[in-house]
Formats: sequence, C-alpha cells, structure tokens
Amino acid sequence: DMSTSMLLRVGLPLQLTDELEQCNSDNEAAHSCWHVANEYGFQPVFDAGVERLVLIVDEGSGNNLKPETLWNASTPKFVTDHYSPNVGIEEMINCVKRARK
Repeated sequence: DMSTSMLLRVGLPLQLTDELEQCNSDNEAAHSCWHVANEYGFQPVFDAGVERLVLIVDEGSGNNLKPETLWNASTPKFVTDHYSPNVGIEEMINCVKRARK
C-alpha cells in the first residue's frame, strides 16, 4: 500500500536507472553519471525540500484540538543523509557530498 506522496512522485525512467547502475566509483564515474542523466533530459537540482504528514488518531481521550492547531505546533524534520541502492545515483550523491566539504 503506497502513500499518496509516493503515488504522486514520478520516478526515473527504468532505462535511465539501468544505465546509472552501470556507473562505478572510478574517477570519471561521477562525471559520466551526470552525463547519462543529462542525456535523458535531467539536470541537477539541489533542494532542501521537506514533507510533513500528520496522522490524527482519536482514542476517545476527549482532546478537542483542531487538526490545524496540531499542524501548526508540529516541527518538520529534515533528513541528515541521502542514499540510493543504485550505484550511479549513489556516486552522484557522493559527488555532491565531496563538493560540500
């Protein structure tokens, strides 16, 4: 069962991920991974996006807080690290990490 956000999130074309999987950690790999993505019309976008989902469960506690009140009191969480099981995508992520240092 997928969440709405996963259903609305478009994935990369399978042919692209297959090509990226062929990249390795050679010195030129990061460049070639970016080149492969570019050949499919994808450009790097560096974003610090965040998603907040709130699940409200009524357990009969008599708590009458409005959903908007709970939402406004919530704190978004940012991921601290990114990863991918795809070798090429992981190399692209590592390339960005190295550039940040």
